Amino acid sequence: IGELPLEFVQGGWQQLEEFLHLLFASKPLKRRCLLARV
Repeated sequence: IGELPLEFVQGGWQQLEEFLHLLFASKPLKRRCLLARV
């Protein structure tokens, strides 16, 4: 992880957060159950 550029890591986290927000917005209950299993 230390070898990756900071910008790349931050950009990846932003995309991941946006993706999670879309999932929670679409079907909160089902998504939360699936995430809870992981």
